[in-house]
Amino acid sequence: MIPTTDTNQMNKEPAMYAVFHDLEPTKAEHWYSLSGQQSVSAMWSKQKYEAWRDIPSTYVHCLNDRVIPPDFQAQMVRNAKDIQPNAFDVEERLRCGHNPVLSNVGDLVAILKKAAGQ
Repeated sequence: MIPTTDTNQMNKEPAMYAVFHDLEPTKAEHWYSLSGQQSVSAMWSKQKYEAWRDIPSTYVHCLNDRVIPPDFQAQMVRNAKDIQPNAFDVEERLRCGHNPVLSNVGDLVAILKKAAGQ
């Protein structure tokens, strides 16, 4: 089904289950309260540029992601590698949900520093 509006906000209950499940409840509530409308068309529109084709890229697999399950993440990486064999030349794994920037900050920062050559 193609959406008829350009933006949407996930209802609270599904968001708490799928997006914020690995945060303490008060933090999950806080971050949900700050979430707003998201572009729906971004999920359906054709991409104009895929940076992983041209620059070294790291894919961070979120092993407890309920939005993009780990098997689907792995398939996305395989699909990219079928197109460009050196795509996502580094793959990292975190035991976290969909938002490691909220739930697993220290480990994510370490991965980003490593990717930046620090």
